[in-house]
Amino acid sequence: MEETRTIKTAAGVDHQVRETVITDHSTDQPLIVSAWDELTSIDCQQLNTWTQSFLVVGFTSLRPTTHKGFSMASSMLTIITTSPLGDKTDALRTWVRENQTLLTHQRLKVLQIRNPSTTRFITTIADLELKKVCNTMQEESHWLKITIPNPAQHKVTAYLGCNNCGRRSDLANDVTYTCSFCSKDSCISTPRVNFTFEATDNTGTLLLTAFAEQW
Repeated sequence: MEETRTIKTAAGVDHQVRETVITDHSTDQPLIVSAWDELTSIDCQQLNTWTQSFLVVGFTSLRPTTHKGFSMASSMLTIITTSPLGDKTDALRTWVRENQTLLTHQRLKVLQIRNPSTTRFITTIADLELKKVCNTMQEESHWLKITIPNPAQHKVTAYLGCNNCGRRSDLANDVTYTCSFCSKDSCISTPRVNFTFEATDNTGTLLLTAFAEQW
């Protein structure tokens, strides 16, 4: 669980947000739950014992979000239950006891990704292609040492898009609007650019797209 941080919306409104990484027993993929505003204080503080042991908790009325890959976010109806009861809860507690190694491994992986080493380790395209949804987190960063054998100017795409999500807009430059893709108010149509290219190293070839300042 991260510390509470403040996010300012495009309209200038401050919100408190706190991310918690959870494990659902039905998948090996950790999932991010973002708690907003009043849930970031007392409710999230009650989960701090996760640093010592693995808890079975309940989150009600979460909504899906795809801002940083698939994750979940709290809504006005969200309740965090730290001591849920029932047969399903008992079954989950049994699952936790029987899967301590898996849970410990996932916790270490999350900590390594969220607190990365300052040393950049080069991976290969072949190793990257072994990554699957079940063993990859949306926040992972990988460093490749590649060659672009045939960079082509016609693959550079420039357009006007949302300054929040980057999706294309038909509006003129610097126009404020509500984006229909990310549902944010006060978005601004902004020049955007991306570059699609074929990258190679001595292990394989990969099609990549660089966005904005990345290229």
